[in-house]
Amino acid sequence: MKKRLITLFKQLIFLTLIGWGASSSASTISFDQSSITANKDDIFSVKVISDDIDSTPCLFGGDCYDMGGGSFSLNFDASLLEVTQVTLGPLWDGFNTGTTDNTAGMITDINVITFFGIDYSTSVLDFAIIDFKAIGAGSGTLSLLAASNPFDELTDYLGFPANVQYGTASITVNAPASVPAPAAFWLMLTGLGFLIRKHKKIND
Repeated sequence: MKKRLITLFKQLIFLTLIGWGASSSASTISFDQSSITANKDDIFSVKVISDDIDSTPCLFGGDCYDMGGGSFSLNFDASLLEVTQVTLGPLWDGFNTGTTDNTAGMITDINVITFFGIDYSTSVLDFAIIDFKAIGAGSGTLSLLAASNPFDELTDYLGFPANVQYGTASITVNAPASVPAPAAFWLMLTGLGFLIRKHKKIND
């Protein structure tokens, strides 16, 4: 009888944990700007963030945490942009800046990790700051993608696979405006033309 009660208790805990993990709502990892405008040769920064962190309460009480870590990749238009630097968000304990390929337009496997999880009270979670240089004019898209290490959520220090959606942002790079010739330049040309005509009359 005692053994049967222990077995039933274990099954109940197991089913509860499965249900808890499955009920977790989705977190969106996106950019801090949905539309970005820059001029050619500008250097600018874009944050990768999550601003709708799941707030599932603790299963056994006490402190609860959300994102335990994971990795993502970023795709960009290599004819418009090049990556100059990738920086860790302030709340993470460990970080791998991934592999940047400015020819292919890809940062692969940007990895973040926390040893104790990120507190639910964080309203906006910074994953990374990406510095870009605008190298060409035109329009394109920044896209976040799932990578090799899936994100997990920590609840009472128990990890569950996180339900993550990945965002995009549009980017427009403007060509440099043509610089009009100064008025003194046109005045000089007018004067030069006058002198040429006068010289021809004298010679005639």
